[in-house]
Amino acid sequence: MGNYEASWQTGTAIEGLMKTQFEPDIKKYFENEFWAWKTFGKDSKGILMGKGRITNKNKKNESYKTLAAYNSPLPTSGQPSFGGFEFETKRSVSAMKVYYDLVEATSEGAESLASYLSTQWNDTKETLLFHVNRQVYGDHTGKLCKCAAAAETVAGTTHKQKVDTTKFLRIGMDIDIHNVGGTRSVVISAIDEDINYFYFTAEDLPTTVANDVITLDGQKDAEVEGFMSLVGSKTNTVFGIDRTAVGNEWFKPLIYDKATKALTYNDYKKATDTMKARSGKFTHLITTPEVRRAYAAIFLPDMRWNNPGGALPTGYGSVTIDGQEFNVDHYCPDGTLFGVDKATFKVKHTGEPHWMKLKDSAILERSTDGTASYDAYMTYRWQFICDEPRKNFAILNIDTSAVA
Repeated sequence: MGNYEASWQTGTAIEGLMKTQFEPDIKKYFENEFWAWKTFGKDSKGILMGKGRITNKNKKNESYKTLAAYNSPLPTSGQPSFGGFEFETKRSVSAMKVYYDLVEATSEGAESLASYLSTQWNDTKETLLFHVNRQVYGDHTGKLCKCAAAAETVAGTTHKQKVDTTKFLRIGMDIDIHNVGGTRSVVISAIDEDINYFYFTAEDLPTTVANDVITLDGQKDAEVEGFMSLVGSKTNTVFGIDRTAVGNEWFKPLIYDKATKALTYNDYKKATDTMKARSGKFTHLITTPEVRRAYAAIFLPDMRWNNPGGALPTGYGSVTIDGQEFNVDHYCPDGTLFGVDKATFKVKHTGEPHWMKLKDSAILERSTDGTASYDAYMTYRWQFICDEPRKNFAILNIDTSAVA
C-alpha cells in the first residue's frame, strides 16, 4: 500500500486486526457451529507431515475356545489381530479479499475499518464452515452434484445445466464439470433451485451427459473422507483398505439399500439390531428433513387429538424411533439415514483454522486478478476418520416423494 495512508490503513494495521480479532473468532465459531467437533471430538495427536496412523484391535480375536467339560484341555492363548490404517489430512481454504479502494475511502478511523473488514470476514468464515460441514457427509471425491441431462443453450453464450441437486452450489462458485472428454471449468452465474438448474457463460456449449460429476475447481479427489465413503459404501477403498478384499470384513459398515422405497420401522430395527450384535453403541440417528418427514407421515393416519377444543391440542411430539430422536442436517445426502456410534469417529487435524502465512510471514498478498485488492487465506488441514465402520450403518435411497 502507498505511503499516504493513515496509520490504521496500512497493511500492517490490517493484518494486526485480522490476527488479533478474526483468528481467535474462527476458533470460537467452529466450537459453536462445526457439529463434528462437538459430537465426535478433535485432536492432533500422532500427525507428522500431514499424515497419521490409527491402530485398533478391531479385526478379530482368536481366543473363542472355552472349557467344554470336566478335565478338558485348556484353551490355547489366542492372538488378537490388530487392524489399522494410515490417513492423510486435507486442506480446506476460504479466501478473504480486501479492496484497497474501500480501505482508502474509510476515513473515520480504525473502528470504521474494522466494521468493513468484519463484513468480509463473516463471508470468509461462513464459507469455510459450509465446505467442512459439506465434506463431513461426502465421499472424498469432492462431488457437489451430478448432471441430470445434457447442457442447454439459453441464448448466445448463456447456458444452463440440470443437476440432481443444487444445495451445494452457490452463485459465483468456480466449478469443474468432469466427463469422458475431460474437465470443463465454468463459473455459476445464477441458480434455479425449484427445477435444479444452474446457469453459466461460455463461448461454446459444453458436452455433458447424465451422471457427469461436478466439483469445485481443482478439487476432484482432494477432500476428506465423509459419511458416504466411511459408512455409505462397503465396496470402496478407504485409507488404503480395499473393502472387497477377503479379510477386510472388519472395515465394512452395514448397508441397506431401499431402492427408492419408503423407510419403515422394520428397516431401522433390523439395522440397529445388527449394529448392536457387532458391539456398536447406537448414539446418533442422522438424516435429512425430508426423511424425517417421510417417517412421520407413516403415523399421521393414526394421530389422535386428545383435546381438540383446547388451547394445547396434543398428538405426537418430536419424531423418534424407540425414543431416539432424528439428528436432522440439510448437509446429509438426500434419501439417506445414518446410524452412528460416535465413539468410532474423530476429527483429526494439524491444528485449528488459522491464517495461511505467505511471503515473509505476511497473511496479505497482492491479488492477481488485476484489481487493487489483497487476498488472505483462512486454512484448515484435517481428516474425518472412522476406525470401526462395522459398528455403523447407512440406509440409502429412501423414497421421500410423498413429502416432497
